[in-house]
Amino acid sequence: MSDALYGLIGALGGAALGAAGAYWGPLRQQREVALQAAAERMYAERHEKIERLIAVRSSLRAWNALLNRTFLEMQIPGRSVDLDQFRQDELNAMNEGWRALDAVMHDHVVVSAAIQRHLLANETFRPSMLTEALEQFGLRLSQVGQDGLPMSAEALEELEALSQRAANWRRDLSAVIESRLEEYFLGSHSPGSAST
Repeated sequence: MSDALYGLIGALGGAALGAAGAYWGPLRQQREVALQAAAERMYAERHEKIERLIAVRSSLRAWNALLNRTFLEMQIPGRSVDLDQFRQDELNAMNEGWRALDAVMHDHVVVSAAIQRHLLANETFRPSMLTEALEQFGLRLSQVGQDGLPMSAEALEELEALSQRAANWRRDLSAVIESRLEEYFLGSHSPGSAST
């Protein structure tokens, strides 16, 4: 009888373990699949943020390069600048820069380090300081081009100051973007890796 009892207990225990395994096994697998999906989502979101930061940096660099290239062309004796083409190119570059900045605002990117130096110099802070500097530089280039070349010494000095102001803001913003990119890259492991 004791053998039968032990057999019954063993069968019931085996059935209980089998039932528990049948219940907890799929739950554990579902949990692992959900964790893997969350890790992949986080990795994809991080990658999208990186792409948006790179777009800001490259679009503002292209806008600034267009303005500086036009400024240099205006200084070449006997060289004329097609103002209509310049205005169209600048409008395209400006729109691309604003689109990239708008996309990054979604990520709540803080640029406080970029403005700290300017705040210490008692400059008024506005998030759009770089784009305003680029817009002022472009507008003044257009006005000087319309006035005719060669440009006056005062116009040259003013344009050099506007170019330098835009370059300073772009350099500071680029430093912040590079810092943020480093944070993302240091934290960007492939989905499913042990440290994700």
